[in-house]
Amino acid sequence: IVAVYVNAAPEAQRLTLQFETGQRGWKLRDVTPYITSDRDGDELRRAPAMGAVKEYELPARSVVTLVARFR
Repeated sequence: IVAVYVNAAPEAQRLTLQFETGQRGWKLRDVTPYITSDRDGDELRRAPAMGAVKEYELPARSVVTLVARFR
């Protein structure tokens, strides 16, 4: 699953992640963020993959693409 989030606020925003896979029985393996912001080096910067997280903090003034992989 790929989701894009926009945070136009001047402060970070907490995001709660919830993936419904229906009756497929998939388990979340990891989530990889790709971050674009007004910080140097943040031009679709791939951040380290996170385990099966339930929350993520969107940086201030950013566009973040989260790529969730399942097993």
